[in-house]
Amino acid sequence: ELHAVLISDESGIVYGEIRGNNLNTVRSHNEISGEYYVKDKEIKKNAEKLGTVEVYLTPEFMNEELHGATVSMITTVIVLNISLVLVLLFSLRIGMLTPVNQLAENVRAIASGHLERSIHSKRKDEIGQLASDIESMRLTIMENLELVRESEAQLNTLLNATTDVAGLAEVDGT
Repeated sequence: ELHAVLISDESGIVYGEIRGNNLNTVRSHNEISGEYYVKDKEIKKNAEKLGTVEVYLTPEFMNEELHGATVSMITTVIVLNISLVLVLLFSLRIGMLTPVNQLAENVRAIASGHLERSIHSKRKDEIGQLASDIESMRLTIMENLELVRESEAQLNTLLNATTDVAGLAEVDGT
């Protein structure tokens, strides 16, 4: 708590008030002794020093103020840390999880037979490389599927031709 305020000039204490034991204020023109924190400030008018104000604070008051400031700083640090974690989680979600989820959705579509669905990524990191590799795999599957279809068509043509020849041979009796 505030214990005393003294105003002095070159001649000594001009005005002072001290808290008594029952917390009432008493005027005093005496120096303060004891264990107090003292803050003084010059009183000036037009750069001319008129005197000094001294404020005396008890150690209990200062400890309470220090405790309050410490709690406030710790609270601020906790709030800032939580905010930082939330920003990092949001950044992780935007930067990593969303592209991975989009890539997984495209892979599921390709796996279910939608080979026309191309995968493109502008990323230059591992996710971009994975997208590029999956796109290469999709194109290879499409090429192989086209080769299988062509082979199937050739086999059907050959099978039809063989059936036609066998049918003619039966008609001829040979």
